[in-house]
Amino acid sequence: MILLSVATSIDALAAGVSFGVLRAPILFAALMIGIVCFVLSFSGVVLGKNLRGILGTKMDLVGGVILILIGIRILFDHRVI
Repeated sequence: MILLSVATSIDALAAGVSFGVLRAPILFAALMIGIVCFVLSFSGVVLGKNLRGILGTKMDLVGGVILILIGIRILFDHRVI
């Protein structure tokens, strides 16, 4: 959980630096980021609660696979590989 928190914080730092460089209106950006994070986090908790009975302890594996697939997609989208 600590590693996930650090990764999320690094992502937030990169986004903040990008907003500063682009001179984007920070209030609107912060509100949008907050709303999207809340909606997705809330949806994840509800979905996880409902899938707990079906997948049980395999939920960690499902989450890990989803994150790996997202990372692979990003690599291919940016033509790193």
